[in-house]
Amino acid sequence: MVRPLLLVVFLLPLAARADDSAFGAWTGSIQLPAGVALRIDVKLDDAQKGTIDIPQQGATGLPLSKIKVSGDAVAFTLSLPSGDATFDGKRSGDSIAGTFTQSGLSMPFTLTRGAGASPPPLPRLLAKDAPGLAGRWSGQIDGAPAPLPIELDLRADGDGFTGGLDVPRQCLTNQKVVQVARAADGRVHIEVKAPFGLAAFDGKLDKDTLSGDYHQPGHDGRFTLARAAARTEPAPPPYVEEKVNYPSGDIQLAATLTRPKDAARSPAVVLLTGSGPQDRDECVLGVRPFAAIADALTRAGWAVLRTDDRGIGESTGNFAAATALDFAADARAGMDYLRSRPEIDGARIGLLGHSEGGIIAPIVAANDPSVAFIVLLAGPGQRLEDVILAQQALIDRAEGEDDKLIAAEATMTRAVFAAVRKEKNVDKLRATVKALAQKYLPPAALAKAGGVDALVTAELALFNSDWFRWYLTYDPAKMLARVRCPVLALNGSLDLQVPAKANLAIIRAAAAKGKNARVKTVEMAGLNHLFQKAKTGSPREYADLGPPDPALTAAIVEWLGTLAL
Repeated sequence: MVRPLLLVVFLLPLAARADDSAFGAWTGSIQLPAGVALRIDVKLDDAQKGTIDIPQQGATGLPLSKIKVSGDAVAFTLSLPSGDATFDGKRSGDSIAGTFTQSGLSMPFTLTRGAGASPPPLPRLLAKDAPGLAGRWSGQIDGAPAPLPIELDLRADGDGFTGGLDVPRQCLTNQKVVQVARAADGRVHIEVKAPFGLAAFDGKLDKDTLSGDYHQPGHDGRFTLARAAARTEPAPPPYVEEKVNYPSGDIQLAATLTRPKDAARSPAVVLLTGSGPQDRDECVLGVRPFAAIADALTRAGWAVLRTDDRGIGESTGNFAAATALDFAADARAGMDYLRSRPEIDGARIGLLGHSEGGIIAPIVAANDPSVAFIVLLAGPGQRLEDVILAQQALIDRAEGEDDKLIAAEATMTRAVFAAVRKEKNVDKLRATVKALAQKYLPPAALAKAGGVDALVTAELALFNSDWFRWYLTYDPAKMLARVRCPVLALNGSLDLQVPAKANLAIIRAAAAKGKNARVKTVEMAGLNHLFQKAKTGSPREYADLGPPDPALTAAIVEWLGTLAL
């Protein structure tokens, strides 16, 4: 369970009386991952009317609602087809700073008084004027904490250029090139539209090198690209792959179904993602565990259904409002869909869950005897609060934090859990968490977190959510003891997020209590939370270690082959 991905922000209750000093025109940005920023221009006319412009996305005059202003607190909502996006901030003089939340992701935003102006368009660059520009380019954007690898594909299309940008560590592929233009000083100007805004590249073309300035409002850097070989398209897989949609209550889930060719009735597996908003490949920092698992299992004769989480990718719904029970309902909907397919053997459908998905699978299996088996990959046996305390200490230690600070963070976190159990009023809870942070954490740790207010916002975003409050009442071991189908539980010995020994021991004990003799647990040597061959197990390594180790899929395929279904 990756803590930075589990952020949900609740708007503060605000008094009805408005403070007129917050109304007017504001300009600023939302700070997105990897140090990039999305420019926004906001106009708050009164408590009933306001608009937002997002120049990089070509959006102007989008209406705002639920505008609430009281004292230094400012909140408003932008309604989108995928669900509401909320702004929750505090005003200090001519600036507003706070948290923007959309689809379960929370990011800082800042505004300063005064309206911005979009730069005038540059002259279009014709393909005939830059014949050496077309092709595939590979390189990086310089930035903290490390350079960000990118690949850019530019194609001559009539008089102009088209193409796409890949940012593997942000799980972005083929982000559309919307403009290739020429700046006044002769530089090539390239704009790419992506979910995080408009990426702008101003560079010089020198034979097989393209380098220059990278810019987003609020972020400047350098980029360097070298000409690369054209992308080699992989050979078609030896199985059928199709995009599908199916209902889960009143939402539509989008998925990929892979199945063996020419098989009359294949057994099937539904993959359940870990915590945080995940796409169907469960892409994390460019690692796509579910794509690798689906490929291996389908080659071994199993149909596999992998799905975008509700509200993520092509699925509808609101991820931020979901709890474990909603995800369990989505898992059951996936099984129902597979049973509707004539190519699938409805009596031989199981669940494979990773991390939080390893909590969801037992919930479904314990209440549905038709589940043929479950596979738990880094599935917690401990209560979630104990998992978070353990991962907090293990990751901090792997990253060099001293034991005194680790102990202080643990004491504070336990106190925060107690406060969340006791206090439902968010204003009182915020004050309590702030006091705890100031009591237990030294000034240097608070500064590293961006200040006490930023730390409190992050803590509340995770712990004061419907998602976490439900888990405060939930004990995975009790549900595991009710599971009667075959269970395979795999954990990596270097997993710092769901520690192997403690959680596998609880899973074994729960199986014994429930008298389920068909449970196998394996601690896989040297593998981390994503089942990569790791060095320390720290999440900082994930992006550099490649796909999951083949030993993972081999162990799953071997165990599935032993089942008498």
